[in-house]
Amino acid sequence: RNFTTGVSINTQIFGTIKGGRGFFRGIRHVMKPNISFNYKPENKTKYEDTVDTDTRRDFNNPRTYSIFTNGPFGSVAGSEEQMGISYGITNVIEAKYYSKKDTIEKKVRLFDNISINGNYNFAADSFQWSNIGISGNTTVLKGLTNFNFRALYSPYTYDTKGKITQQTVWQKGKIIPEFRNFGGQFNTSISFAKIREIFGGKKQSNNTPSPQTNTNNRQGI
Repeated sequence: RNFTTGVSINTQIFGTIKGGRGFFRGIRHVMKPNISFNYKPENKTKYEDTVDTDTRRDFNNPRTYSIFTNGPFGSVAGSEEQMGISYGITNVIEAKYYSKKDTIEKKVRLFDNISINGNYNFAADSFQWSNIGISGNTTVLKGLTNFNFRALYSPYTYDTKGKITQQTVWQKGKIIPEFRNFGGQFNTSISFAKIREIFGGKKQSNNTPSPQTNTNNRQGI
């Protein structure tokens, strides 16, 4: 048997800033924080054992194996004690503006699902804090292209050789974790037909068959 337990809490917080009667009409920020606690006891001593691989002491290399290997009910691997807290917050930012062309108010989503995630492991001997990841996406070019990005921050400091240390940024008097890397990519689902429509709309309209031609084709069918 494997035993594990956990509890999670999540909610939503809405914030709104109203604009005037001009172009900008308002902005809304939706925050979705969540936190969870998980615990799994140690069971390596119950479900695993060691065996000698060589009778000669100098060449022996003991190996760990599951005592349920080749059993009728499958194998159960042992694990160390696990106890930690996972946290995260997802943000959605929308804006409202007034369109003079359509004479109505319109909504536009500025950022979709900007997420901040990390965890803390109580059972670890060192480096209890995990890296903090920030990811999100937004649409550009009138919704034709989607931009995804991810940034990574470390709660631990690094030495001059770029090696991580066990000193946290908070112990060093800093507030913001140390920036490590950033990556992003653009994805688009635009088709060649859409490109021809955008850049060669007039040419397509000139090649459109006349109503008389359509009528003759229907009569032929």
